[in-house]
Order: sequence, then structure tokens, then C-alpha cells
Amino acid sequence: MAGHRMCEGGAAPPSRDPRGVIEALIQLGILERRLDGRLNAPEIYMHGFGMKRRGGVKRPRA
Repeated sequence: MAGHRMCEGGAAPPSRDPRGVIEALIQLGILERRLDGRLNAPEIYMHGFGMKRRGGVKRPRA
């Protein structure tokens, strides 16, 4: 794709638009869209990307 930088795996990113990236992450199963429109990411991805929760979907209690 002209104008797109290649990712580490050799494939171009699916979109430069933030909404396009979110939709790609949903399709990959990394993000989950809740019925009320909020997004949820599994803990393993949150930890791996150094992300913190800002309210939103609460973690399940063990």
C-alpha cells in the first residue's frame, strides 16, 4: 500500500483512521464492544500494552 509503513510482521496496518484500527482490533478479538458502546480489552492486552483502566468495564471478581 502506497504511503503506509510496514508493521513488524510485514503487513501494512489495516487503517490509519482510529475507528478503522478499533474495528480491526474488534475483528481480531483483542477488543470487545459492549452493548452500551464501551470497549473492553482482556487483562493480558491491558498489561502487555501498559494500559490502565479508566472506569468503564469492571474486572470480574474471583
